[in-house]
Amino acid sequence: MSDRSRLPQSPDAKDPFWRGGAFLVAWACSLILWDLLLGDVAAAPKWMPLVMLIAGLLLSMRYGLGWLEGAAKDHTETQYLANELPGQQGATYFVLQKDAVRPKNPRRDYTGGWLVAHSLVWRMPVIVGDALLEIVWNLAGRVQGRNDPSLKREDALRRFNEEEEREKQIPRGF
Repeated sequence: MSDRSRLPQSPDAKDPFWRGGAFLVAWACSLILWDLLLGDVAAAPKWMPLVMLIAGLLLSMRYGLGWLEGAAKDHTETQYLANELPGQQGATYFVLQKDAVRPKNPRRDYTGGWLVAHSLVWRMPVIVGDALLEIVWNLAGRVQGRNDPSLKREDALRRFNEEEEREKQIPRGF
């Protein structure tokens, strides 16, 4: 986690429960908006958006509470720098990863129409719901005191110290 005063910006940086909650929150908000704009044209029972909203907030609680406590992990893929690989200086190495370990990218498997459907039905609601949940949890963090400028200074100092430690580990002589 790079900055403790704000949540990470992407739904991919959060855990799968958060993404599921974001999906539910976005669809609940779209059903509420549908009902407000079209009146009594029922797309779903009146209680359904409320249940979806509560379920989405409950699903986001694991990562959100972890972030408030400072224990949330960044779920993006780990990338290794070439100079961090063990071996001889000047040698070329290929880093191989098994297919079972590498996460699948569903966009590679889809053709035109299915990719559009995947983007409209899954990705867009997850991104919109993620933005809405970020607003809720950032407000909760602000109430808790996460907007304190001293936290930003502590994070900057911690990142600086981590960068210095990484530079000390890089072998010289390249």
